[in-house]
Amino acid sequence: MSTVSAVSWLCSCYPSRERRLWRASPSLSVRLWVCSSATPALPGRDIHVPDFSDGILRNARVVLVGTQHAGNIGSVCRAAANFECRDIYLVNACCDHQSQEGFNAAANTVSRELLCQIHAKESLSQAIENCSMAVAFTRRIGKIRLPSFSLSELIAPEHEDLKLALVFGREDCGLHTEELLQCTHVCTICTGSWQGSLNLSHAVTVVLSRLYESWVPKKLDIYETVRPDSVVYNTLPGTASVNEVENLLHRWEDVFMSCNYLAKWAGMPEFKTPDRLFLFLRKLLQRGRPSIREVAYLHGFLTVIENLAKVVSRTERSQDANS
Repeated sequence: MSTVSAVSWLCSCYPSRERRLWRASPSLSVRLWVCSSATPALPGRDIHVPDFSDGILRNARVVLVGTQHAGNIGSVCRAAANFECRDIYLVNACCDHQSQEGFNAAANTVSRELLCQIHAKESLSQAIENCSMAVAFTRRIGKIRLPSFSLSELIAPEHEDLKLALVFGREDCGLHTEELLQCTHVCTICTGSWQGSLNLSHAVTVVLSRLYESWVPKKLDIYETVRPDSVVYNTLPGTASVNEVENLLHRWEDVFMSCNYLAKWAGMPEFKTPDRLFLFLRKLLQRGRPSIREVAYLHGFLTVIENLAKVVSRTERSQDANS
């Protein structure tokens, strides 16, 4: 059978929208990659797709925000395959990641399988909602863009059920300030003065390589033995998700506004810069990686303040009615 005949026979086995023919060699061996979870074995070649559930970086996820070029997404999938990171999230991508450009950049069977399994989300909050840490990578430094730690200090979560999100921005302008504020930590990749910014896929590769090297079995015994459904688990640092910390901050803001109103009624000075207060409070809580129990205790404290504010408010209304 000629090479052309072999290619024609293989292509006839699959719908055109699902097949990705990527190499036909003169020696009549044809490699065909099919975007399907049930890829059949091809004549003369065993295509092995690993079990992604047991990857070394299975607790980490790469989050790409506003990516503009499908080739970069394909290259990120290739890097993720190199370092066994199975979860890749796209937030408002500006391109078709499953275009020919994306598949060409992915370059191999495993990477292209990851490309087909990408999670597409409409917002960054959806992509990181069940993560205990969300690290935003940025080249620019400013008041809000102060790095929480260096790349060499980035380590894996201590417990199997804690999730780490690695958040990367657009190729031309990176992450917007409001997106960066949704993340718990900020990190920069140290580069030379000749060229400060890295290509998106290169940046992801550097970070995944560092994380892969740090992912060694040196966890504390308590993290190894504690089950997620146990009471002790709720006291472990970092077990509170991004959403749980965010809900605490929103409630704290509501209670604060009530107290500020009562302070004004009592003739006491108001707090003039609440926005700045909550910006620093947010950074403090995110950097501290609170546990589920710590967040619960802070909610309890806010309940006491909230009830006291309600008593004072009822007293105020009662005095106004009597007068």
